[in-house]
Amino acid sequence: MTTEPWNKNPERDQRILQLSREGLSVKQISQLVGITGRSVQRTRARFRNAPAVIATPLTAAQLSFAHALLENGAPYSEVARTLGCNYTTVRRHFPGYDWTLRQCALHGVLVRRYAKPLGL
Repeated sequence: MTTEPWNKNPERDQRILQLSREGLSVKQISQLVGITGRSVQRTRARFRNAPAVIATPLTAAQLSFAHALLENGAPYSEVARTLGCNYTTVRRHFPGYDWTLRQCALHGVLVRRYAKPLGL
């Protein structure tokens, strides 16, 4: 069995590269083209094509909404999901809203202590 390592499907490769330039994610491209996400990643790497996504800054309305969510106790991940941005973007704009290691440990202790009497 002989394989052609770089030109198995040049039309598909060009479509992947075009969709990458348009800013689609690996998951979106894989669904559109009908291949695995790993195949999309390999094609991008083969052509040294980094995703051409230009991050748009958060608007003032988004920042105030994020601040309100965080003040109400929402975790960074939920705020990021709600705004449609990255976790690190939210964390960079609003440092100090996550738990410290000590708070995490205390929470674990309390959960273990009070889960036993409840039979959980």
